[in-house]
Amino acid sequence: MPERHGAAGRRPERGQTARGQYPGIGQLGVAGAIERGLGPGDVLVASRVAGAGISHDPPADWRDRVLQRLHRQGHHARAAPLASVERICCGPAQKRALAAATGAGAVDMESAALAAAAQNHKLDLLVVRVIADTLDDSLPVAVTEHTDSLGRPRLPGFLVSVLKQPGQIAALITLNSRYRKALGALKTIAADLSARHFLYDTGREP
Repeated sequence: MPERHGAAGRRPERGQTARGQYPGIGQLGVAGAIERGLGPGDVLVASRVAGAGISHDPPADWRDRVLQRLHRQGHHARAAPLASVERICCGPAQKRALAAATGAGAVDMESAALAAAAQNHKLDLLVVRVIADTLDDSLPVAVTEHTDSLGRPRLPGFLVSVLKQPGQIAALITLNSRYRKALGALKTIAADLSARHFLYDTGREP
């Protein structure tokens, strides 16, 4: 259930960037962990975005500067590949299989499209994801079948699913708590990185 938090173009330095005349895109959101050791509120800075026939690596210096900043601010953050899929990963077995196939640490549903657009327009792309659900979380049917790509419930199907299978309620409450924690961390990170231009250029820290 990814949450987009805006895209920001990197500020060109003297009219140039690593790719010449083109700016880059820094994009923040949430993702699900597909490896153990990543929990709600932890941060993954994508060393590669992989999915749907696309593989896109960010500039290493930009990635490392953001990662260092996150560490200095006290966040549990690491660089790792990010898998991007068209359908929600429902449970631990599916997540482990995806991790084994891609080498990724987390998964979302939007970054492949962003990476494809970035490549088509010769843009650099840096994706930062705050973890919401963990490897061991199984997503309820109400979530897997009745939410859109941004994690928003599609009513009335969502409510009907919960009424028919009330056993989902406990898992939904847990999931909601995890996402609140992730979104709280995301808000803090977005404000800090944006204010200090970490989503815009590759120069030294202001």
